[in-house]
Amino acid sequence: MPGAFSPERIVISEAIMLELVQVMNRIHQVDYSYRFWKIIMADYVNALVSIKPFLEKTALTSAAPLQPVNSHHLPGFKQRLMARLPALIKHFKNPGSKAKVFELLRKHNDISIGLPDLDIVKKETGEGLVLFYPVFPGNGNTSKRKRANSLALEYSDTFHRNMVNQLPKIYVEYFDRLFNEIPLYEPEKKTFHTHGLPSFYSSLIIAKHINNGAKLYSYQHGAFYGEMIGHNSHHNEASLCDEFRTWGWKIKPNDVPWKAYRLEKFKQQYDEAAKTGEFDFLMCYPNVYDGNIEFYKGITDHFLRHIDPGSYKKFLARPRPLNRLFSHAGKIAFIKDSRVTIDSGLGAMATLIAKCRVVIQFHIPATNFLECLYVDHPTIGLLDNDQPTDIVKPYYAFLKKQGVIHDSFASLVDHLNKVDIDEWWSAVTKEPMYQQFKNEFLRKV
Repeated sequence: MPGAFSPERIVISEAIMLELVQVMNRIHQVDYSYRFWKIIMADYVNALVSIKPFLEKTALTSAAPLQPVNSHHLPGFKQRLMARLPALIKHFKNPGSKAKVFELLRKHNDISIGLPDLDIVKKETGEGLVLFYPVFPGNGNTSKRKRANSLALEYSDTFHRNMVNQLPKIYVEYFDRLFNEIPLYEPEKKTFHTHGLPSFYSSLIIAKHINNGAKLYSYQHGAFYGEMIGHNSHHNEASLCDEFRTWGWKIKPNDVPWKAYRLEKFKQQYDEAAKTGEFDFLMCYPNVYDGNIEFYKGITDHFLRHIDPGSYKKFLARPRPLNRLFSHAGKIAFIKDSRVTIDSGLGAMATLIAKCRVVIQFHIPATNFLECLYVDHPTIGLLDNDQPTDIVKPYYAFLKKQGVIHDSFASLVDHLNKVDIDEWWSAVTKEPMYQQFKNEFLRKV
């Protein structure tokens, strides 16, 4: 199936969403817009695309899930339970959150969701929305499920039947109760500021207000944006909002060059951390799974066998955390070298970086690569972008020339073995092109 950065995935997702708009309006007997439903159902569309080949072949007879779960295979009971668990924990840890949400909607017109907790962010984007995670007692409106099942029978192909039969209950049985209880206080005066796709309940709030005249501003929240032509998240988020505020660049008509709020939050944490330099390198891994583990085993082995043991002696390896509840050290348990300490992935990245002289990016584009550059911390990495945008190409060429990014790990290791880290990095940061890149792709707050 097309990957997360494939232009083909965008085409497939749009076709699915257009079909779902008709289905959802018929289930709920309304006439809401494409934008309305896409704000609410982006997670489900993403989950459908990820397992589309399976859904095209096998007619599912199991009951519809409570919520969408994105996976490379059909989610089982355990995976659905684990996907649900974080929201349940948050619900019971924050009783009374719904009342706080409604009170905030009454008092404020500029409302932010998920943006970093910084004074300047609050000043420029408004009051942070308290997050509410609902529970779903009882069976909900079962007549809506019967209507959905009837609509599924109108499709002759297996995929579309599965698409409708497996509509999560939050979109069918429980939709009316949650949606109707959200109050409207002068919605035409409100602007919502979102950092990434919000939670389901927050999406309901935004969609209802936009249907009644509110504005939506979305903010870049990570790397890849502006660097890859087929960036699905940029396409999806920009298609929903009135303005998409970037970290300094502009591609689409509604892109607005802005500031890197997330990177400023990282800088705040980095500045507070002790700069011990006790490790020579932080080996920063992307998500490692069955489909790519052999590749990362291979380049890790090459790195550990060829890096100069006289110059570099102590390394820290960091797995990418997919949640903040359980250790992720097992993802890179293939590392058996005594020089390497494997981190759990649960701690603050800024604290780990402060302990290391150089951060090695096993994949660029990467948010952590930009975090390092924002604070001018030495970093080097492997470029993996076969569809760079025109605006990033000159910067990639510059960073390659400076030895910051490489096309192979052999080149990366050779560079580290030849240079004095401090002298090399000091020279890089003084280059005008380096400062220009920072201004366009990680603009200072």
